[in-house]
Amino acid sequence: MSKFNWLTRTNEERFMEKVELIPFHTCWEWIGAKHSKKGYGSFGYKNKVIKSHRVSYMLFVGSIPDNKHVLHRCDNPTCVNPRHLFLGTHKENMEDRNTKKRQAFLKGSLNGNCKLTENDVLKIRNKYLTQKTSYAKLANEFKVSKKLILNIIQKRAWSHV
Repeated sequence: MSKFNWLTRTNEERFMEKVELIPFHTCWEWIGAKHSKKGYGSFGYKNKVIKSHRVSYMLFVGSIPDNKHVLHRCDNPTCVNPRHLFLGTHKENMEDRNTKKRQAFLKGSLNGNCKLTENDVLKIRNKYLTQKTSYAKLANEFKVSKKLILNIIQKRAWSHV
């Protein structure tokens, strides 16, 4: 075999070298390079690096319209089995995620975007109830909006605390 053999391989052959077919398992597991921490694979295709499940769809099913995502029936990010893949819009992808209860609703201080802790919320409610501290003063002290203070006190925000 020539050392330049890779020049004559088809995209399908190159792709399938990065796939593991596990007996009695219907998913085709991607064992090549990973695109993200979520487990999606990546593959060089048409001079671009593309997520491997998208390449699988293009190689074995057909083209992907610009506004479409490639979704997994099996919910396995490493799966590239074209029978497990289908097209959908971003909205359909989010609905599929929600229907299958795969979304992560991080409450309170587990949410990386929050400015407060559960202890701060307890202090806010306590100061409002016992010291009659105004929304404006609480907002200034905790460096958040008056609207958030109102929602915390009325338990529309941080209701789990």
